[in-house]
Amino acid sequence: MRSKLPIVYVPLTGGLGNQLFQFAAALSLQNRKLCLLSNLGRPRLNSELLPAIASFTLPQNVNLFREKISPNFLTKVYGYVLRTGVSPRDWERTLFVKKLTILAASIILSTRYLNFLKLSRASGVGYSAISPTSNMVIGYFQTYRFAQLPHVNSKIRAMRFARESDIVQKYKNLSIDENPIVVHMRLGDYLTESNFGIPSEEYYRSAIHKLVLKFPGSRIWLFSDDPVEAQIKFPKELRHKLRIVEEVETDPAAILECMRFGIAYVIANSTFSWWGAYLSHSANPVVIFPSPWFQGMDEPIDLTPDTWISNPSF
Repeated sequence: MRSKLPIVYVPLTGGLGNQLFQFAAALSLQNRKLCLLSNLGRPRLNSELLPAIASFTLPQNVNLFREKISPNFLTKVYGYVLRTGVSPRDWERTLFVKKLTILAASIILSTRYLNFLKLSRASGVGYSAISPTSNMVIGYFQTYRFAQLPHVNSKIRAMRFARESDIVQKYKNLSIDENPIVVHMRLGDYLTESNFGIPSEEYYRSAIHKLVLKFPGSRIWLFSDDPVEAQIKFPKELRHKLRIVEEVETDPAAILECMRFGIAYVIANSTFSWWGAYLSHSANPVVIFPSPWFQGMDEPIDLTPDTWISNPSF
């Protein structure tokens, strides 16, 4: 009789890009069943009021725990553990406080899931090692290192937008003739996030020109949460090559799937376009990314593969 696989709980946080990084980190723990939690971290939802990642076909060993709203106290416990991993105060950096925080959170959250939880919490937003005995992972884990593991990479690349989509089919057909250079400008909410910053117009101008020289026959696909403002920032001399992806209100997983049809990428300092480039259907796409990644925060550890090309961002 086959034994049941042990469970790893994954509290999802943030938008689709962050959810994919958390998912890849948890997948690195082999021979486990993953349980994606939808309410502790209050992730962004799709049109079906499920975490955005649920719009993809998920591997067989992954379940989505459709829990009712978690008690406010538990969400605060989770939020505290997450925050102290990313931006701890001086007194929260001591080894004693770190261990006490994890132990107390493990006990409290264990009562919710009727299973003793051993937490692995990330330090910062980039790469952090995960204990192989963990059964809950908390953090952002913005790094390529988990996604590059063969058993993780194969599962994530096999994921597709789960529903029939005229938008995805439209851009798939267009990509055959246009061999697109995908450009992403994350504006919107980043305008109020001074720590993140928005890459300069010069970043986009120089990066786009580099790729146009390399792929002169390609069309440029512009993705943005504010396409009107993005057009203003786009190099005027290259607007004859521009195609604007206007379906910004559709499911984010469908838009990410459209991004995957590019042969080259100029990404924003956004986990969303990071995954669009990383999961490209093209073999060895050229990817240009902004450096530094953040304007007012520490750089994520091991964020990008060695083959990606940095371009000054601010």
